[in-house]
Amino acid sequence: MCRNRQSVRFVIALAIAVVTAGEARAQVCVTVDEARDTLSPPDRAAALVVLGRQFEAAGERVVAPPCDRPYTVSHVRLGAIIYVTLSGPLGRRDASARGLDDLVPLYNQMVRSLLTSQPMTLGGVVDRGNVTAAQARTRRVASDSIYYVKLGAGALTGVSGVAQSITFIGYRHELDGFAVDASFLNLHMVNPEGGYTTDGTSYSAGSWIKIEGLRYTRPLDNRSPYFGGGASWGAINATERSQSFGGSGLQGELTAGYEFGRASTIRLFVQADAELPFYQLSSVSYVRRAAPDTHKYVSAFAVSFGVGWQRGGRDKR
Repeated sequence: MCRNRQSVRFVIALAIAVVTAGEARAQVCVTVDEARDTLSPPDRAAALVVLGRQFEAAGERVVAPPCDRPYTVSHVRLGAIIYVTLSGPLGRRDASARGLDDLVPLYNQMVRSLLTSQPMTLGGVVDRGNVTAAQARTRRVASDSIYYVKLGAGALTGVSGVAQSITFIGYRHELDGFAVDASFLNLHMVNPEGGYTTDGTSYSAGSWIKIEGLRYTRPLDNRSPYFGGGASWGAINATERSQSFGGSGLQGELTAGYEFGRASTIRLFVQADAELPFYQLSSVSYVRRAAPDTHKYVSAFAVSFGVGWQRGGRDKR
């Protein structure tokens, strides 16, 4: 019987100790950094009450200062934006609110972020109940519309000769770090040298239409490398040593380049392209007793210099 009483007393004492320790750990207090805060005194008082309620909603026990876990908040108003800083024993969070009405959901996010040690962008911190007006507002990425032409040199694998490479017209829509590129009549040509003879060489290759996605590695700089790929529809025709090859169809496209003057309305760029057909060329001989008809795979490569001009601009958002 005595042992049972001692056990009960021990359990009660342990429960009281746990509850007391929990309350001690959960006690927080909030003050305003008046040296940095620009809100009016009534708004400061209201901010303290609202912020304290966010801590209570998160399971903390809010008491008057001083306390073991003090937090300090400051507000700096600049136009319609209020920049908020909340710091304490668990770290610091900086965020902005669009007016006083936006402070309540922002406080909720900041308190959640501090108590869970998670960034404020995490899904568990921001939800449909505490999203701010600034977060709910749709932001549009600045975009540019560029028309361009380019000229350079190209070659075919397995066929001799250096070709003239030209793009008659191209269009590039840039969203800072990403661009969609569409170009038409991308041609590589070598003029005939003697026609269909054993010494004659000529070819034409390219695409009638090409669509690519491009990625800029330094999207906000005035100069940036870029790379990407896509697909095109084109054809290749070549004649070498009385043998003619030809074919058309879908082609894979790879592109790498460097663009200058991204902050201006005139763009200059150097670009390397590779055309990788998804088809083979059929071969036909124009000389008797030549080798029978065969098939052969040929790809095209080009390096070119381009000039682009802007239509629209970053001022349109």
